[in-house]
Amino acid sequence: MARTKVNKSQAIREALAAHKDKSPQEIANILTAKGVKVSATFVSTIKSKSKSKKAKGKRGRRPNIEISKGVYADVETTIIFAERVGGLTKAKQLIALLEKVRDI
Repeated sequence: MARTKVNKSQAIREALAAHKDKSPQEIANILTAKGVKVSATFVSTIKSKSKSKKAKGKRGRRPNIEISKGVYADVETTIIFAERVGGLTKAKQLIALLEKVRDI
């Protein structure tokens, strides 16, 4: 009989969501009783990482388009738009849809 793999990090996140007032040691004890062997240190690590992701948000360079002027700014804005919507093909489809809606 094959053993099923348990995603310990996900189990910890679910336990933390269900038991917000519990300490990492208590969460570790709850999960160990359910058959997921984790340490309080690991629970604490997952807890701190989940908090830092909420606070930081998405990282990366965000171009300041107001500073740039002229055609270069328009090209850069178009590239950003195409990346955000999922590629050039999707951008073209959205622009065609916008033209249809504008004509109505």
